Amino acid sequence: MAANMMLSLDTLPVEILHRIFDSLDTETILFSVKYVCKRFNLITINYNRYKLNFKTIFKHTFHQLCRITYPENIISLTLSNENQTPGQIELFLSLYHIEEYTRLQSVTLMAIEEYYLNIILKHLSTTCLLISLVIQYELNSILSTETLLLLSLIIGKTSLRKLDLNLGYTILDKFKWPLDCSVQYLRLPNRIRFDTFCMILRCLRSIKTMILRDCIINDIEEMNYLISDNTLYRQLTSLTFEDCDLKMTLIESILSLTPSLIHLTIIGNSDDLFDGARWEKFIQTKLPDLNKFQFAFQSNINISHDPIGLEALLISFQTSFWLETKQWLVTALCVQSSQFINLFTTQDCVSKINFHPKANKIARSTASKVIEDKLTMDSVREMSLDLMEMQVDIIEKKEISNHCLFNRLTRLTLQLHEDWPNGSLRLLSSFIDLSTITELVLDINFTQSDSCNTTTCIIALLEQTSSIRSLIILNRHVSLQTICSIVSNRVKNLQIPVNTVEETKMILKRFNHLFSVTFKFLGNSLSSIAEIIEWLVSKGRDFTYQSTQCSLNLWLGTSKELFLN
Repeated sequence: MAANMMLSLDTLPVEILHRIFDSLDTETILFSVKYVCKRFNLITINYNRYKLNFKTIFKHTFHQLCRITYPENIISLTLSNENQTPGQIELFLSLYHIEEYTRLQSVTLMAIEEYYLNIILKHLSTTCLLISLVIQYELNSILSTETLLLLSLIIGKTSLRKLDLNLGYTILDKFKWPLDCSVQYLRLPNRIRFDTFCMILRCLRSIKTMILRDCIINDIEEMNYLISDNTLYRQLTSLTFEDCDLKMTLIESILSLTPSLIHLTIIGNSDDLFDGARWEKFIQTKLPDLNKFQFAFQSNINISHDPIGLEALLISFQTSFWLETKQWLVTALCVQSSQFINLFTTQDCVSKINFHPKANKIARSTASKVIEDKLTMDSVREMSLDLMEMQVDIIEKKEISNHCLFNRLTRLTLQLHEDWPNGSLRLLSSFIDLSTITELVLDINFTQSDSCNTTTCIIALLEQTSSIRSLIILNRHVSLQTICSIVSNRVKNLQIPVNTVEETKMILKRFNHLFSVTFKFLGNSLSSIAEIIEWLVSKGRDFTYQSTQCSLNLWLGTSKELFLN
């Protein structure tokens, strides 16, 4: 009976299959599902909710997807000129008509130049019912008035709900925010002035979540004037400061305007933020609805860097308000080689950390055990660590955990300026799930006495990083032989310093499996870069590029010949 009731996938109604497709990436649908049977082939042709994400993609796959998809069936488009896909946006606009993409609901533009941004914004301002817009503008330029007006038109669309703007050096304080915006989520990874903060909240009456780098307060009198009219922005329920330099008094002034906050995150650097009693009083009187408070504070606060000093610091966070009512547990941490004290609720609000060995750390917590060493750090994606510091744990025979603290890490930076320490790889794999690493950065001295052992250990490390895609080598004194030893076929993106044009050519000949390469030159190398570009053209290589005086980024397609000569 049960067997008769079971439906096979190819007999499901089209509507259900479309819902399944909504959870799949476009490559899976068009390169795999499509070829299961004739029915699936037809269904994939008629499916009209494709999402094209070109942020990290092979160049030949980029061309394939653009060629076999119908623009009117695309609802999400991500274009990127970042290091792994330089020149992608101008290539896309030169080959395909953006005007044909009439159903776009989500657009993400990374490292875009103003000329191309202007073209896309003109289209978005007239046709699409845009829901989400993410723009990361090139950092060394300022947007023109014309482009800002186009952007203002799009932000004023009633359909727009999510807005993420990184506009480089453009002064957001002069931006004209349209009235009665429908935006509910806003991220601005820039510092903005306090009056701009208030103006945004006045215009974005539907906003629920705001993420800022910091709020700048240069004029206390102006701030007091803006606060004096007793305007409260009750629509905001979640606020994040990603790099806050403000003192507690100014933070209190800002937060007093947003009494409906349910979620507050602050990553800050002021010593007066370490006062639990002051936070308790402020939250009880000004933020009565707050139920999630995440913070990570760092300061050279004047206390002794020992267990007694840390325990004294935590006393104000051990009241019934912190432990029972809110259940917000706090950890204090100091590193012996650092002058700073770290105070944090959990590390869930931190995506990047500098890791220090247990032997160099002192930690105390309001929890029964130090949660910094017991909980899985789910939010941490990037880590930097010194392998010689880790050697302290090995020498002092600190217990190696069998519990991976970091199981979602994607970028790992290793620093080493001496011989590779014995046992380091075993220790690394004891607290990091190396299989999740997609980008490895090596700041390692390959000129030391035992460079062969270092190379062998790096090869062993790369064998365990099964998801590796990008390898970044920072040290300039690396032999071509060493590079050939450690760059495996799994590495698709390579960033490396080079000294000569011949070195560059040899790397491109040797590693024809790479789909992007960034070469870093010493000093002004425009003539060398021009020679490399000319050589690639003569070899029939399909590529786009971006360059500066000291670097060349290549996005590589397939070769017309195999670089044999």
